[in-house]
Amino acid sequence: YPHEKMELPHVPANDLDDIPPPGISGSNSAKTGLAKYPENQQRMWSGYCATVTLMDEQVGRILDELDRLGLTGNTVIVFTSDHGYHLGDHTFWQKANLHEQVTRVPLIIAAPGLPVGRSRSIVQLVDIFPTVCELTGVPIPDSVEGRRLVPVLRDPKATVHGAAFSYHCSHHALRSAPWPY
Repeated sequence: YPHEKMELPHVPANDLDDIPPPGISGSNSAKTGLAKYPENQQRMWSGYCATVTLMDEQVGRILDELDRLGLTGNTVIVFTSDHGYHLGDHTFWQKANLHEQVTRVPLIIAAPGLPVGRSRSIVQLVDIFPTVCELTGVPIPDSVEGRRLVPVLRDPKATVHGAAFSYHCSHHALRSAPWPY
């Protein structure tokens, strides 16, 4: 991924004017000095694209090996991340805030007998443990705070949460179906 070919996200003039001060990431281009070095921003995009490609290749290797060993039919696969990432949108970089780019993460779950599908249902990372327990036939401990996602995996229109709560330091966010707060 030649950095010279990386297109940086468009940031409208005065983009931060409608964001309250607590919502402005400390990793913004002006504060970090990145605003002066667009080529370094392109290098960050280049590095990010390279890491995504590397991860894709490594996951592919695991899936190929499961196929080769004949284990795909009885294996639960979960792919996720603990956070999203800013790459220059709103002039923000990295992860230390509660904007959608950070709180929204990929979640892919594949298990034998479940249909392939895509859902817009609100879920939380704490839901993964009880879900894997159910899919593997392990009892879900009473102390678990998450909810099992199997209903959503069977029916993409199903819901298990009306909203999701996130926090970072003294900041809090709530995500409902139509709105982030």
